[in-house]
Amino acid sequence: MKFLIILAINVAVGNVRAHSHVVGANIGNALNDLPQDLKGAVRNVADIIEDAVEAVAEAVAAVAKSFKNVLSKITELTNALDDAEGSATPIINELIAKVTAAFDKITD
Repeated sequence: MKFLIILAINVAVGNVRAHSHVVGANIGNALNDLPQDLKGAVRNVADIIEDAVEAVAEAVAAVAKSFKNVLSKITELTNALDDAEGSATPIINELIAKVTAAFDKITD
């Protein structure tokens, strides 16, 4: 489950970055139809949009990294509890589900 969550986050970050370049390219292509005096202004707006999308991708990547660290710590806790008291897997699985649900709320 942890692997699938991390994979989904990485795919989402990659998609956001890819789309930022597509948006920039589409705006660049649209410039060909504009009068010369508007091209500079539109290029500035396109650059701002592309930078903003890239910033969002970086923020998502940072959240993903933090989420990976949380899942890693939960796994360490599970292993420690299993060694000390027997199986703690149901408790940890519930904790992972709650953390995942909280993360889903952040990304919606």
